[in-house]
Amino acid sequence: MLSTAGTIGNAGVVTANILPANIDQDLARIKIYDQRQLDPWYVAAFLNSRFGRLQTKRESTGQVQQHLALEKVRQLRVPLLDGRDVIAPKAQRSFELFREAESLYAQAEALLTAELGPDRLDLSEGLYSVRRASESLQARRIDAEYYKPKYQRLLEYIQGTGQGVRLGDWVTEPIKRGVQPEYVDDGDVVVINSQHVGKTHITLDDNRSTSWEFYQTSTNQRAIVRRYDVLLNSTGYITIGRCQTLLDDVQAVIDGHISIIRPKEGLDPVYLGLYLNAPPGQLQTERSWTGSSGQIELRSEVISDFVILRAPIHIQQQIRNLVEQSHQARREAKRLLAEAKAGVERMIEEA
Repeated sequence: MLSTAGTIGNAGVVTANILPANIDQDLARIKIYDQRQLDPWYVAAFLNSRFGRLQTKRESTGQVQQHLALEKVRQLRVPLLDGRDVIAPKAQRSFELFREAESLYAQAEALLTAELGPDRLDLSEGLYSVRRASESLQARRIDAEYYKPKYQRLLEYIQGTGQGVRLGDWVTEPIKRGVQPEYVDDGDVVVINSQHVGKTHITLDDNRSTSWEFYQTSTNQRAIVRRYDVLLNSTGYITIGRCQTLLDDVQAVIDGHISIIRPKEGLDPVYLGLYLNAPPGQLQTERSWTGSSGQIELRSEVISDFVILRAPIHIQQQIRNLVEQSHQARREAKRLLAEAKAGVERMIEEA
C-alpha cells in the first residue's frame, strides 16, 4: 500500500492478520506478481527510503492538497539491488513490531477497562438534568454540557469503588503548563507540542528544537520535562485531553498548550497517563473544558479536580509493564526500519 494523499509516500505491506479489508481513494495498491524476484517488504523499505521519497515527492501534483496519481505510481522505479534479500527481513520485522506495539497498548487499555468494570456504568445521554443553584455557584458553570447526567454517574461510580481520588491531592507539585518556545534550527533541546502527544505514544522523531540558552533561562524552567512526566494536552478542539507519559530520557521542553502532571508515589505515572487518555479521563475533559470560538482550554485547577481511579498497585504495575513493552517494541521497530532504509540508500549510493 502506498499513500497518495496527505502523508504521500508512506508505504506498508498488507498481512493476513488485517484481512478482510478494503482501501479508500487515497491509497494505491501495488501487487507484485513475482515475489521471489521482488519482495514486497523490500519494496516498502525502498519506497520509505530517501530515494523512494524523492520519486513520490517529485511526481506529486497540486497546490494545497497534493496528490500522487496512479499513473505516476506505475512509473516509480525500484532498483533490483544485490543484497535486497537482507533488507526485506528487517523491514518485515519492523512492521511486525509496530503491530506488536499497538497490540500491547490495546492490552493495557483492556486491563484498565476490566478494572473499571464499564458494564456496570450507565453512560447514556439524558434529555435533561436538574441541579441545585448552589452547585452552579460552587462550580461557576451554568452551561448544560457540564451537568449532563452521564458525567455525574461516572464520578459517582468511581468514588463508589472506594478507590477514587482527587488528582490534585496526588501530585508532587502544582500542575503547570509550558511556555512558548523560541525555535532554532538544529537546536540541542527537543520541543514537544500538542501534536506530538498522540493516541498511543509521544513522538520525538520530527520535532522542532530550541537552544540551550532558552532551556537554561530561569523563566523557562517550568517547561522542562523529565522522564515519566505525564503530559496532558490542554487546549484545542482536536487534541484537548489527549495524554501520554514521557518514557524517554530526553532533553526537552513543552510549549504552552501542554500541562505537566507529576504524581506522587502510589499513583503510577504510566498508569495515570493511560487512565487520562482512556474514556474516564476523556469524559472528564469533555465536561471540564471552557472557552469558545476555537479557544478552548483545560485550566490547571480544573485538571486538579479530576477524579482518578487509583487501582491496586499490582494492576497499575501490570498496565505500566504493558505500556513500556509497547514502547520498547515501537522503539525497536523504528530502529530496524531505519536500518532497512539506510541499507537501501547505501547500496544505491555504492552501486
